[in-house]
Amino acid sequence: MDGIEQLWWRAPGLALRLAAVQPPHERGDAGGWQPNPAATAWASQRGLAEHHWPVLASAVRARLDAGQNQGRVAMEPAGVEFNWTAVALEPGWLVWLEPVAGDVERLTHRLDMVQTLGRMASWEHDLATGETRWDAHMFGLLGLDPARGMPPRNANLELVHPDDRARLDAEYRRFAQAAGRYETHYRIVSPGGAVKDIRALCEVENDPRGVPARMTGLLIDETEIADRLRTSEATAALWVRAVDLAAVALWRLDLINQRVYFSDWGYAMLGLDPATDKLTVEQLRELIHPDDRPAVVAAAEEAIGTRGVVDVEARYRHRSGHYRNLYTRRVAEFDARGNVIGLSGVTIDMTEQIAERERAKAYAQRIDRVTNAAGVGIWSVDIETREIEWNEQMYRLYGVPRDQPPPNNDVWLNELVHPQDREIARNHRPVTGTSPQGLHAEFRIVRPNGAVRWVASWSRREVLGNRDLAFGVNLDITNLQRTQAELRQMQERARLATESAGIGTWERDLRTGRAKWDAQMYRLRGLPVGPETPPDDMRYAAYHPDDLENINRNKARAGKEGDSYENEFRVVFPDGSIRWLATRGLVKRDVHGDPEKMLGVTWDITERRRAEQALREKAAAVQASAAKSQFLARMSHELRTPLNAVLGFAQLLGNDLTERLSTQQRQRVDRIHSAGLHLLALIDDVLDLATIESDALPLTYEAVSLQSSLDDVLQWTQLQASQAAVQIHPQPMRGWVRADPRRVRQILSNLISNAIKYNKPQGQVWIAASSTTHRDQPAWTLSVRDTGRGLSAEQCTQLFQPFNRLGAERGTIPGTGIGLAIVHHLVRLMGGDLTVTSEPGHGSEFQVTLPAERAPETLELEPHTGFHADLGKGDAAGSTRLNVLYIEDNPVNVVLVQELVALRPDVNLSVAVDGVSGVSRAVADAPHVVLVDMQLPDIDGFEVLRRLKAASMPSDMTIVALSANAMPEDVNRAKQAGFDDYWTKPIDFHAFLRNLTRLAQAHLTH
Repeated sequence: MDGIEQLWWRAPGLALRLAAVQPPHERGDAGGWQPNPAATAWASQRGLAEHHWPVLASAVRARLDAGQNQGRVAMEPAGVEFNWTAVALEPGWLVWLEPVAGDVERLTHRLDMVQTLGRMASWEHDLATGETRWDAHMFGLLGLDPARGMPPRNANLELVHPDDRARLDAEYRRFAQAAGRYETHYRIVSPGGAVKDIRALCEVENDPRGVPARMTGLLIDETEIADRLRTSEATAALWVRAVDLAAVALWRLDLINQRVYFSDWGYAMLGLDPATDKLTVEQLRELIHPDDRPAVVAAAEEAIGTRGVVDVEARYRHRSGHYRNLYTRRVAEFDARGNVIGLSGVTIDMTEQIAERERAKAYAQRIDRVTNAAGVGIWSVDIETREIEWNEQMYRLYGVPRDQPPPNNDVWLNELVHPQDREIARNHRPVTGTSPQGLHAEFRIVRPNGAVRWVASWSRREVLGNRDLAFGVNLDITNLQRTQAELRQMQERARLATESAGIGTWERDLRTGRAKWDAQMYRLRGLPVGPETPPDDMRYAAYHPDDLENINRNKARAGKEGDSYENEFRVVFPDGSIRWLATRGLVKRDVHGDPEKMLGVTWDITERRRAEQALREKAAAVQASAAKSQFLARMSHELRTPLNAVLGFAQLLGNDLTERLSTQQRQRVDRIHSAGLHLLALIDDVLDLATIESDALPLTYEAVSLQSSLDDVLQWTQLQASQAAVQIHPQPMRGWVRADPRRVRQILSNLISNAIKYNKPQGQVWIAASSTTHRDQPAWTLSVRDTGRGLSAEQCTQLFQPFNRLGAERGTIPGTGIGLAIVHHLVRLMGGDLTVTSEPGHGSEFQVTLPAERAPETLELEPHTGFHADLGKGDAAGSTRLNVLYIEDNPVNVVLVQELVALRPDVNLSVAVDGVSGVSRAVADAPHVVLVDMQLPDIDGFEVLRRLKAASMPSDMTIVALSANAMPEDVNRAKQAGFDDYWTKPIDFHAFLRNLTRLAQAHLTH
């Protein structure tokens, strides 16, 4: 019996097999027919005799002769009606049957399904007797065991959250006072500790005397909705705070209506009133400085043309008349047809920063003239052009002839810097990469004549006048290394006074407390340059309040406990922005050794602090990502391990050839197996989504036939379509694409299943493919179109969000809301595109475009074999058997594999319960195959593999990982470590036995 025969014979649905169609005069009324076990059991339960089947077969065959392939037919004289759908199955037909249920049965089933999917439960309370009745769903909603019966009323109240308990008790007492309908919300805490948000509806009815007599209620679990609402509110609040704190303006240009919309910050930047100043696009452009207007227009055109993010800096006229330097970032918006509809972006006011930059440039030019006269070597490097400039003092300092060009960075480092100090100098030079500002180092240099000199260097990197520059100063401090401390202090202050890297100098009289500042000290606090001696209130007003105590403590300690002073603190600029400063000072003592003055420097370390914070945040993100991966791997293992037993033993029971199950037992086992597969599919979907979002999903690219993929998917979606009374119209597909075959089937399955689920009775689904181009390359577009409910434009924008069912969660259609999210990710990962066209009430059409591939010249198709095709293979009496060693500590998994292997008389299985004994057994017995669980009580599977490799085992021994760890990284890591194959749990009986057959052929056939 091949795979298709297995499918209809073992299906839980009712099916009827009709022999090949013959002319009516060459066959009987019914011809050859055979019901599957599910149909036979169904008829037996309803007392229908076997002679009813030929009557039904004759009626169906008559309709097939008339050219029909679906409809409704009656089994006479029993009076039972069926909806039927026929598909061609050589040699003959396969007819799927669905009994037409009665109204009461159908309504009861639908009500139960609504309560299950809607997480609802009902109850009834007799106000006179105090008697309460629950339906079956109440126990599950409250997390109680139905076997223990209903708890007392007081115990029910204990399930309510303590914060809601008194209010709820008072409300229900109030409800019981008068007839009517009431609603309330509260939380419950299940015995397991889970908290649920409950919406409660109830109705109070009076008896004939007009007295409230009965209360009927409905509980709805709204936990998921409440959680999403709380998350959305928190996220929205966080974004609002972030934008306000960053002083960033948000804006949008509506190119359809030619209107401009700003956030409050945007109006403030231009001095406009949000209530009265409504600008058009043209009016906004009139505010741009004429010299900058072409750049802004070009940036907009580039954003539209490239569909990328484009930045530009331009001057905009403030209402006061002066111009503001605004830095804007924009991106284009497109509608579903690809037409541009607007531009949106953010803006930051850079006016103060640019003015400060220009002042610093002028100041640097003045300092350059001074430093040349003072013997300070100054250098600069244009990062883009690599142009190097030295002043006269740099040539004298390094002993390089003036007629030679300045050496490049490599020559300077490898020929002029002392070999022992090159690492210090390399880390100091901000010529490559993006080094932090304010770098300082001291190192030795070797002049061409061999003389060694000590150099102190300060350098930084900054963009000045649209030029990315690295620059700094060098001082010869050879004599400074040998002079007295006071001389070093004087020379240090003289050198720092000429610093061009934004370092401020200061001096403080320790007796009077009076301080002196240079101009840079004012700039470091965002203050206008003032007198040399600043007022005390100005000095202290700039300090951040939280740092003031530490600053005063460190100042008081300086001079009493040492001769140096260091501190890092924050200052608050007049505009409210906060910068980090570092300061370093030296104490000067009088002739008596008492502290007299303190000399020091201060510089901006904001970028360094930000870099340190970014490193901490990056480390936290890496740790969170690792924790997520560990959690997913653990969750996969913990869920798959029990499912291995459920699915495995269900398959063993269903395929036991020695003790066959009754029809009813087989139905029950099939339900267990089907439910387990459904749960496994949900687990795989969640893990697939997590793996895709972390860019860790492995894909296997090959030529994939669209027709073969569609045929495979239709095998398990035709029944779904029949049950939903939906007709599928597949068109022939001759195309081949370059993709992962498993993922192509997954995409088709999701799209066709959705087209059926969200369709209407007697609805239609059309499936077709057409050749096209994608990114200027040949491609195929696969379309799935339905006549279902359709989607609004707003729903289409949210269609691919994980777990967002667009309101369908309130209906009766099952689903998780992650299928389309996975499809969207898979299509993009395989270099394709996914589009949707939909209209409410008129259905939807999904189009998947994938790169085309040439069809292989020869196709080697492996037939779909059923489970029983692998049973009983091999010669039990033969002298040669496949020896398999299974290293596994879980006794349930061991029993499952033992019973499965028992179906193969040509396989000899031995078991080891831990890694160490498993390695010893493998060394002693030298089996053909070793199956290794990856999580063992003593050593893990990787250590088992390492020891087996080290033990010089036979070169043809096959070592296979058999594990519930099914994450792609687990599989890849194991194969890279040297495992010959990786089999996952729950065990797929078909694949397991086929692999045993392959291994037996490889090891026993020579």
